[in-house]
Amino acid sequence: EMLKGKGYLIIVVCIALAVGGLAYFRITSFQDDPNSGQTASARSETVKQLKASLIQVPAADARTRSISDDAILVGAYKDGRKFNKFALEGAISLTEFSEMAEIIPKDKEIIFYCACRGGGKARTAAVEFLQKGHTNVRILDGGTKAWQKAGFPTNFQRRS
Repeated sequence: EMLKGKGYLIIVVCIALAVGGLAYFRITSFQDDPNSGQTASARSETVKQLKASLIQVPAADARTRSISDDAILVGAYKDGRKFNKFALEGAISLTEFSEMAEIIPKDKEIIFYCACRGGGKARTAAVEFLQKGHTNVRILDGGTKAWQKAGFPTNFQRRS
């Protein structure tokens, strides 16, 4: 009987430690990360530097690489309707890419794009996957407008 009581006590202590650990994780994940040695502002600066350093791929090169399967062309939209509105030939959505990212070789070329010239969404998605360990991440120079200007096919779904 005494061992049975201690067993319950051990279980209760383990649960308490697990809940406490989860609470600690939630609190610290939005603050400075003592393990990385970086403050939140330093991480923000690192993200800015990563975004600025991304290689921009011209539309002709991006199309050639994606058609030959040397690269994966990814529309930087999680929303399916938004992706369909700006889908380029051979591209997959950010949602599709996210679901298979773990099985894609980390050195596979990935070219993100979005509809704006500056590539804001594409840059954000690219940095996310750089931080997850992908090493060959690029953005489409000029986005969908450059692709269209080059005369390449799209799968845009127009609104009636």
